[in-house]
Order: sequence, then structure tokens, then C-alpha cells
Amino acid sequence: MQDDKALQLFYKILEKTRSKGLHWEATAEDGQYVAALGPGLILKTWPFTDEDVDVGEKIGPPSVTLNDENKMLLDMNHRIDGISVSDLEELLLLAKRSALNIDRTIDDALGRLDKLRDEEDIPF
Repeated sequence: MQDDKALQLFYKILEKTRSKGLHWEATAEDGQYVAALGPGLILKTWPFTDEDVDVGEKIGPPSVTLNDENKMLLDMNHRIDGISVSDLEELLLLAKRSALNIDRTIDDALGRLDKLRDEEDIPF
């Protein structure tokens, strides 16, 4: 499906997330993260594209939605020409890293490993 505005918005979201200009937060749902764009506009990642309500199965690659306070306004997924599954997966991973402060945890682990002497084992 051709949607130039949705394509432009998606890649702006990815760009801002890559540069850490967009702060994502965790939700109560596993794999779902949100970022506020200001009053009344919220981005939400989904670890799937669709949900089969009859069997409760979540299917498809990740997606991201633009929402107002009451409803979803736009669903950006792999069905929009130009949005790749790999870019959707990258956005979901970067949103998770932002929301859960994973980079800080990795930096902490690297620092601890640097402090270990070569002959020491990692303590468990």
C-alpha cells in the first residue's frame, strides 16, 4: 500500500529513536513501548502486526501506531510500501533498549569486566 505520509513519519520516528532523541517507556504489556510526542499524541510499538481474536494469536512482524488520547490514528507496518520488516524490528529493539535502559546496563557490565583481572572468574 502506498502511503507517503506514513512512510515519512515512520522513518522520522526511526531516525529520532536511533539518535536517542525520542524517549520510549515500557508498558504493562510485554514487548510494547510508548513515546509521547506531546499533548495528545502517543507512539506505541507492537511486537506483532495483527491479532487473530478468534484464537488469541498474535501474528506478523512488529508495527508502530500513532494514537491520540482515544484511538489509533495510523498503523505503520510492513504492508506500507517502503517500510521493511528489518526496520520495524530495529525500531522495536531500539525502543526496548531506550525504555529499559539496556545500554546503561551493558556499559555497567563492560565496566565490571574491564575491572576483572585476566585470571579472575566472573563471580556468580
